[in-house]
Amino acid sequence: MLVFRLKNFFSYPYRRWIAVFMVLIVVIALLDEFVKPRLFPKRFGVVIEDSLFRSGRIHYSLLPKVLAENQIDSIVTLTHEVPSKEYQIYERTIAESMGVNLVRFPLDGNGTGNVSSYIGALKYVYDELNKDRRVLVHCAAGSERTGGFMFFYQTLILKQNEKDVYTEMLKYKFDPERNLALLPYLEETLPDVANALEDHGVEVGTLPSLTRFNAL
Repeated sequence: MLVFRLKNFFSYPYRRWIAVFMVLIVVIALLDEFVKPRLFPKRFGVVIEDSLFRSGRIHYSLLPKVLAENQIDSIVTLTHEVPSKEYQIYERTIAESMGVNLVRFPLDGNGTGNVSSYIGALKYVYDELNKDRRVLVHCAAGSERTGGFMFFYQTLILKQNEKDVYTEMLKYKFDPERNLALLPYLEETLPDVANALEDHGVEVGTLPSLTRFNAL
């Protein structure tokens, strides 16, 4: 009886509906990957009203509008420079044409890398905001490198609760089960980042603890 039911399940017209369902999944994935970023800026968010913004890679057709509407003065990108990358060429050209500074502090895709990139980016953004200049921080996905940067900035400089900041990381699609490296990296480098910010004249808040998040 069970064999009969299984055969019946995979027979026509059930196979047709299974095929339609699979096609729909593929179409939705393609729309999310290739169409949605052309309509909406990828994982765009406001961290500090009228001051600090975050995102993933914004499609070049949307970038001028996003920069203009939010009056961005500086773009901080956390991606590695690859001169042949079409997007990077467009981004440089658009930034230059609009008088927007573009600075790069490269990190690896999972948000780890040379901690000096985090420190440099944090100092730069801190100084820009103190000059009342608006800054957009982005990486490629807007979840790992940007998430790591915002964890440092929001806990150490803005003195926000680490649980709230971590919840925000999850909101922007950071997945601790997929990326096992970022949280231990942030925990390990926190003292160095805090010391560097203090040397820069920043009044740093209490070091946050990520131990409980690492254990989840």
